[in-house]
Amino acid sequence: MSDFVFSKNHLNPFQSQLEELDSKLVPVEGEVPSELKGTFFRIGPGRLHRGDEYYNHPFDGDGMIFKVTFSDNGVFYRNRHVLTKEYLREEEAQRLLYRSVGTIPRKLKLRMRFFIIKNPANTNIVYHSHKLLALWEGGMPHLINPIVLLTFQI
Repeated sequence: MSDFVFSKNHLNPFQSQLEELDSKLVPVEGEVPSELKGTFFRIGPGRLHRGDEYYNHPFDGDGMIFKVTFSDNGVFYRNRHVLTKEYLREEEAQRLLYRSVGTIPRKLKLRMRFFIIKNPANTNIVYHSHKLLALWEGGMPHLINPIVLLTFQI
């Protein structure tokens, strides 16, 4: 009898998506309704590890924004990491530096375990008052350029 309850394919949604992609024209099977025009934004955990350290829970992963744009010229796709200050520091160090809701990095000093909690900007994305905001319930929003999906450092 297997110790693993679910198929290993069940874990695929919880693997890091490290690659940032730009597709100028996405192949479409069938037809896109001509009335369908606009951009669909989605956000979720994209990076679920640094070096050999993995987050204990997928919700701790760094945010990644995905967008699909429907126009008369076709369907276009782009994704980008939300470049929070914490993301950039961890990227440079190539290890986890901050506590998150479900993860405490191995090398984090004992006294810091209860203080700084990382804002992964991975929970929701809203377009409000001509601004695209990447959100997380426990922290401030991050301002995103809706065209190229770059994070403004505030």
